Amino acid sequence: MDSKKKTPKVDSSTATSLNKPAKDSKISTHIGAESAFDSQLVELQKVDSRKNAQSLNKPQAAGLCGKNTRAESAFDTKAAGGRIFDEKAGLCSGEQGDKTCGLSTQRATNSPLFRKKPTPKMKKPNDSAILQVYSRLPIIFNKGQGVYLYDTQGREYLDFGAGIAVNALGYGNTAFNTALKEQIDKLLHISNLYYNLPAIEAATKLAKASGLDRVFFTNSGAEACEGALKVAKKYAYEKGIKSPQIIAMKDSFHGRTLGALSVTGNSAYQKPFKPLLSGVKFARFNDIASVERLITPKTCAIMLETIQGEGGVTPASKEFLHAMRKLCDRHDMLLILDEIQCGMGRSGSMFAYEQYGIMPDIITTAKALGCGVPVGAFVLSQKVADLSLKPGDHGSTYGGNPFVCAAVSKVFDIFEELQLVQRVIKLTPSLTQVLQELCDRYDFLHSVRGKGFLQGVQIDPKSKIQAKHIVQLAIEEGLIILSASHNVLRFAPPLIITQEHIELMRQRLTRALDRVS
Repeated sequence: MDSKKKTPKVDSSTATSLNKPAKDSKISTHIGAESAFDSQLVELQKVDSRKNAQSLNKPQAAGLCGKNTRAESAFDTKAAGGRIFDEKAGLCSGEQGDKTCGLSTQRATNSPLFRKKPTPKMKKPNDSAILQVYSRLPIIFNKGQGVYLYDTQGREYLDFGAGIAVNALGYGNTAFNTALKEQIDKLLHISNLYYNLPAIEAATKLAKASGLDRVFFTNSGAEACEGALKVAKKYAYEKGIKSPQIIAMKDSFHGRTLGALSVTGNSAYQKPFKPLLSGVKFARFNDIASVERLITPKTCAIMLETIQGEGGVTPASKEFLHAMRKLCDRHDMLLILDEIQCGMGRSGSMFAYEQYGIMPDIITTAKALGCGVPVGAFVLSQKVADLSLKPGDHGSTYGGNPFVCAAVSKVFDIFEELQLVQRVIKLTPSLTQVLQELCDRYDFLHSVRGKGFLQGVQIDPKSKIQAKHIVQLAIEEGLIILSASHNVLRFAPPLIITQEHIELMRQRLTRALDRVS
């Protein structure tokens, strides 16, 4: 399909300073200074303005590449010539003293996946023993390194899906892997009849990062949402409310267990499993009036994603989230924010709500919390903890065991060491600019929206082209991206990507888009 130039389109309802690169590709400072996040942006802008255009190819003060590296930006791939990795950070060093270890365009184009001929389609493996509930692509991955995955035939893929926003550290991070191996040799599991040190350390770090007080570790994001719902119901019970009600959002996604599914605003997911939890009402996301109309004396909580991920990569507007906080305060309801996909640095702050200048009563988190280790959590304020769950009200056999909590604790350490949140802030303008340029180039791409490293490209509603088809073409070109509801392309790369990886993504996605017909 021939590409055509068109007038740039940006979704004005969700555009933020992180989603609109300034003319010089620096971070815009035209935002309300209502939170610490705003001040951080301003300070980073001042620092960035004093650096030259090569700042991305120099190690950060915190040692992003480790002391033995000469550049922050490259990862060991076959296309890059298999460079040496830093033992501490899992990042690579230069081949020679006078060279950076970046993935050059020349080297990249030598990769088999840069040939115009698409990668041959793989045959579906024999999966007769697996319950068929996923629409899997016929690819078997067996190795990952940096931001690349490799299949069983040795083909390389640039990963801008991160296991659905899970692998924030990419693959093969030496420090993370070492921490897990050491914990395996110490203790994998006991039970919650006893304390374990990794759980105490991980809970302390998560509480500090969230600004809340009490942590309960689960095995998944869905379980975290289930726990948050139980907190809300117990809170209502202690107030004497019978048959409490919860307001959730249309186009939301909170998980596939019965409780989480009950507050997921997608009738197609719900229909085969009804009846679900009673007392759940659905409002329109970013529509304050639609929420207000649903409030009754029995309403105990409002639950929403700060950024709807599966629902189409749509951030909450600042006005909407502030209004939700005020409504909850006025009616003594709990504000539950699902940060499972958008949290843990992906949005450009450790948790996305920090950018809005409000505090929730409860948050749910998972995915990048364990960076591949299955763990989730719900976190609540001390006030809510005092008025809700008591011993015997909730529990989990595996939740918070030493192994998963060692992973969580190390994730927070590595986030701080590599300054990953600052990295997302710094590179978001480049990522959104590339996506916008692609959107401008192809008539069937409509607009860009999102925050940080969770971005969506809306396919033109008038087009018959499907996002899932583009996802398939992209993977044939060696690029992993995701789709979302409402025919949206979703980008959720590891937080360790560099400017070079963004450019490589552009090249591979361009080839895929050129094949769309």
